[in-house]
Amino acid sequence: MVKPNCWQVLACGREPGGAKTGALGVCPAAIETRADGLHGGENGGRACWAISATLCHGRPQGTYTQKAHDCLRCKFLARVRREERRGLLSLAEIRQHLKINCWEHLACGRELGGVKAGELGVCPAAIEAATDGLHGGQNGGRVCWAVSGTLCGGRVQTTFARKAGDCLRCEFFERVRQEEPRLISVAEIQALL
Repeated sequence: MVKPNCWQVLACGREPGGAKTGALGVCPAAIETRADGLHGGENGGRACWAISATLCHGRPQGTYTQKAHDCLRCKFLARVRREERRGLLSLAEIRQHLKINCWEHLACGRELGGVKAGELGVCPAAIEAATDGLHGGQNGGRVCWAVSGTLCGGRVQTTFARKAGDCLRCEFFERVRQEEPRLISVAEIQALL
């Protein structure tokens, strides 16, 4: 049985064909197929708190860390908690289903067809086929720290040595570290490049 999704309960209008998609875009939760069926929802509609760029309190949000305070006060999350009781998946369990790429998590816009690809170029991590599948990512999307030319700290970086400090502070890098039982080393990744 499909249970009500966030866009149905909160009436945000960001579901495909929704009233606010022209102004705010389609919500990533509404089209996140990797989360389809979680908590009985459609796509990410019942795991929206774990998905970046959802609409909270009338404005598009960023990553989980940036929106966590809003999510903890959200009436929809409280409803899912009540309905799922002991079956509520933890954030870590939901993220295992998602296995998202850096450009999805960080919303940098440098993926193929991304909003900043024309201005800053397509990110090498988004097209690095030699690392496709590492840590469950697309191309270099889950090993971006080892790929030169990524956008880190608000600027396009060159080598790992130059961007290592930014990577060690990066929320996405920390996320991958938490999700993976063994993180592939930079040396192992660079041997593939």
